Amino acid sequence: MKEKTMKWIIAVLAVLLLAGVAAYAATTYGSKDDPLITKSYLDEVVKPQLAGELEAKLDEAAAGVLRTTPGEFAKVELQGGQTLRCAAGCQLLPVSGSVTAAGALSDTTAGEAVADGAALSANHLYMATDDGGVTAAGAATVLVSGTYSVD
Repeated sequence: MKEKTMKWIIAVLAVLLLAGVAAYAATTYGSKDDPLITKSYLDEVVKPQLAGELEAKLDEAAAGVLRTTPGEFAKVELQGGQTLRCAAGCQLLPVSGSVTAAGALSDTTAGEAVADGAALSANHLYMATDDGGVTAAGAATVLVSGTYSVD
């Protein structure tokens, strides 16, 4: 019986010792006196590195995507086979050349929807719904207002 009691006492002491070590570690590491990482390291190394990576990702994402000032039109020259992709709400005005619809477009001049692949009329104002655009059959000029990219 004495041997069994001693084993229990040793087990309880071991558990208390482990709990004490865990409590000491939890209060010491990561505290103000012993931080896991210093503020100067964050300010001098991590922040500039993250800012550089973010800038690179933004530049990569913005490559090829153009945007006009609201209410202004940009003149876009397309070569045969090039596609001008537009965000929803972008406005297109074919000026010269032959272009066909590439996606969902509305002819706001005629007041009708345009089928995918249909030829667009010069000097008609079109609006992209969803992700519409135009594909040039040859050299073409299109005025664009909104967010667009050229493939």
